[in-house]
Amino acid sequence: MGNCVGSPGSSSVEVFVPRTTTERASLISHLKNFYGVSVKSLTNRVRISGSVDMISEAKNYIQRFLEYDHKILVSVSASCFSIFTFFDLVRHFEQRFGVFISPNPPSTLAVKGEPSKVDRFCTALSTLDSDCQQSSVTMAPVNYECIRQFCQKSSINFYRLPSSPSVHMALFRYCSKLFSVPKPSQPLSQPLPADAVFHRKPPAMMKSRVQEAKSVVSEKTESAKTDPKKLRLVVIDGSNVAYEYGNKQFNPEGIRLAVEFFKQRGHTNVVAVVPRFRQAKGGVLFDKLERDGHLYYSPSRLLNGIQLSSDDDKVILEVAARENGVVVSNDQFRNYLHIDRLRSVIENRLPFVMIRNSFFVTDDPHGRNGPSLSQCLQLP
Repeated sequence: MGNCVGSPGSSSVEVFVPRTTTERASLISHLKNFYGVSVKSLTNRVRISGSVDMISEAKNYIQRFLEYDHKILVSVSASCFSIFTFFDLVRHFEQRFGVFISPNPPSTLAVKGEPSKVDRFCTALSTLDSDCQQSSVTMAPVNYECIRQFCQKSSINFYRLPSSPSVHMALFRYCSKLFSVPKPSQPLSQPLPADAVFHRKPPAMMKSRVQEAKSVVSEKTESAKTDPKKLRLVVIDGSNVAYEYGNKQFNPEGIRLAVEFFKQRGHTNVVAVVPRFRQAKGGVLFDKLERDGHLYYSPSRLLNGIQLSSDDDKVILEVAARENGVVVSNDQFRNYLHIDRLRSVIENRLPFVMIRNSFFVTDDPHGRNGPSLSQCLQLP
């Protein structure tokens, strides 16, 4: 586990990485290319310099790397190996499969991680390698469009991909499987078995109490719901919610819970905003939220190995201000309180509570004497 030296807000920290660590050079290279930080190798440490957010991401990456104790070497064809000479593609496979990949020329990949995750990646790698070795075929424009969409979702420069037609076909087949939705292996409803046991009916008194309780819950639910046209746009601080749910680790499930909370209240205009460079962490969950119109990305791109990202906090506040929406976040947004058009949005934001697998906003988000949650969410 890495031991960090330096204050949390500093722009330079040192992390313990023994010089004897295998794949140490690859680790340093990954840090530079994945997070846009500068890295200096010391005796048994590495010094990382850069923005606070990127340093935090880099430190977490090092800690995960040092925890990996299972490693295998995999030989692949030259065509397949060319895929892993592009850091954007390496980053995609690492994030999707939860492994560390170190390309060792001319045609070997060192793969580290939990045994089950390494095996899962190697299975996908075997298919990818086999597809790369098949004879070249002419690809239709729609196939290239599939690859282009994959690159866009994974922050990969489409125009820098290997030029080999066989590699293009292998990537297309990989993308097709990645975006396909598996069909259920059996019908969603099955007939009850002949020996099924049925519970006896509850007594009349119990039944009436159950119905009474359901009635109360139904009334509360209906009172919370309003005509969607009269409800304000809800803008969720995706990173804030995801880190809160994951206990300081980015977990996209928190964003899904937040969206569902407001949908159950009758909202149709609910959006979460996260930086583009975190897109791969959301996987198929982010893909679904994006398709449903509940997830948007603030601009982010890699330029010469440096991560350039717009401030997602500013994007969130600007969207809410322009659309007369309300922000859901536990962030104080102190950096923007001096901007008049954003001050009201910040002061009227809705703090949330995350307990285990539950997300909710209290009925009195601004205190006992303030407006209720329903009032905060309704258009004036």
